[in-house]
Amino acid sequence: MAQDELRRTLNQRSRIKELVVEGTIEALNAGIEQNGVAIDDIVLIRFEPARGLAIGDYRAQYHVLYRV
Repeated sequence: MAQDELRRTLNQRSRIKELVVEGTIEALNAGIEQNGVAIDDIVLIRFEPARGLAIGDYRAQYHVLYRV
């Protein structure tokens, strides 16, 4: 199952949303606050490091999965 398809399935069935922010703690905290995500609603915070040799835009990012 492709990653995008998995996200769509999770969003439809579990009422889970994903927030993607720049890979800094400041951006992570600001994104959580701006989107009104309660700490108890956070399911997962995953850090994706930058990939320097990859072609395209692969900057460091945080992915936050949270309940709606």
